[in-house]
Order: sequence, then structure tokens, then C-alpha cells
Amino acid sequence: MSITFEYLKKLQENEQRNKYRLQKLNDDFYKELNDYVCKIKQNYMKEETQNINSIIKKIFELRLDKLIKIAKLSLNNQINIENATKLEKKFIDEIKIIILNYQKKINEKIYLEKKENDNKKKVLFREDVFSFVMDDMKIYGPYKKGEIKILDKKIIDLLLKNKKVCFAR
Repeated sequence: MSITFEYLKKLQENEQRNKYRLQKLNDDFYKELNDYVCKIKQNYMKEETQNINSIIKKIFELRLDKLIKIAKLSLNNQINIENATKLEKKFIDEIKIIILNYQKKINEKIYLEKKENDNKKKVLFREDVFSFVMDDMKIYGPYKKGEIKILDKKIIDLLLKNKKVCFAR
């Protein structure tokens, strides 16, 4: 197939009209498009090449939006990726990997925060407590009588043992 201005214009219109379906392209489309762009730069005036380039840019944007949507939808369902070129199918696979890695990191962060929060409780200080150092070599305090703080279980155990705190609600 030979790429022409008319073909690109029709492709753009079809991509716009069909919001959720890719138009069929040959696997060599992008190579052929590159050859066409090189040819028009030599044979056409600047205004004509700008017009053609704007159509090409619009086609890329439309297809990119669809490819990203397809990648996202295909995570949960087996979706048929018809009419995508080999290059676009590879792009979809790479986007899926990025999305899955992102989801994994978010889930790990949520798990770690939940685990960290499970070891913390809110306490009410019964009396003033001077600064002190725990075995993690961090300084805690000073705390004032009546103050409410969220502390790690290890610190709370020490303060409860010495009757310095009670659990707050």
C-alpha cells in the first residue's frame, strides 16, 4: 500500500469516528509513513508539509489514547487487540507491565503503612516524662501530662510498665 495525503486524511477521520477501535494498519505502516514523510519534505512546500504533519500528529494522538485504554482494559479482561501493529502490541505489553508494577508498589506501600500502623497506638500521658533513648538510639520525649501521642508498641510497653501512660480513645 502506498501512503497518500488522502489515505492519511481518511485514516484520521476513521480514528476519530471510532473512539474505541483501532483502524487496521499494516505492520509496516510506520516504516512506510517515515518514507512518505521524507518524500514530502523534498517535494512539497512548507505549508503542505505542515498540514500533512498535523494530520500525522493527530493520528498518533488518537491511536496513543486508544492504545493506553486498551492496555488498561486488558489487565482485567482478555481483550482482543485487533488492528494494532506489532509495534503497538509491544507498546501495549510495556504499558501493562508499567501499570502492574505501579499497582504492586502501591499495594506494598499500603501494606507497609498498615503494618506500621498496627504497631502504633494512641496513649495519654498521666505525668510529665523526660526525654529518653531507646535501643534504636532515638530520643523520645519530652512529653507533658495530659498530652496524647501515637507511639510504637515497644515504647508504649515501657511507659505502661512505669505507669506513665494509659491508652487514649
